[in-house]
Amino acid sequence: MGKLDDGSPVWIFFEKINGDKEVKCRKCGKTYKYCLNTSVMITHLRSDHPDDLRKAENERKGKNGAKNEKNSRYDNDANSNLIMALSTSNVPFRFVKNEYFKKFCLLLNPDHIVMSPDAIRRNW
Repeated sequence: MGKLDDGSPVWIFFEKINGDKEVKCRKCGKTYKYCLNTSVMITHLRSDHPDDLRKAENERKGKNGAKNEKNSRYDNDANSNLIMALSTSNVPFRFVKNEYFKKFCLLLNPDHIVMSPDAIRRNW
């Protein structure tokens, strides 16, 4: 798949640790050296969690019919409110990359993919 941005579905399953030098799989706990791309993580997901990766990719591409339409409506509302919250509180857009904010969002809705700072800038 090559190099992907922070909007990649792999970030649903991985978190950066040790000062962003490593990544840890949230499903099984395996850790890998982080080399500024998602290749190792994708390989891990394809071999160890293929069904989970396929589901995440399908949801991202919008292949889940009515369920995805509902999620899409939710995601649009969530993203709009996130943009407004960041914009009206003088919080930098890079806050969405904060490890604890990502964990918080994952607890609220494991299927939601938080917008990247660049995507927020494009939509603002």
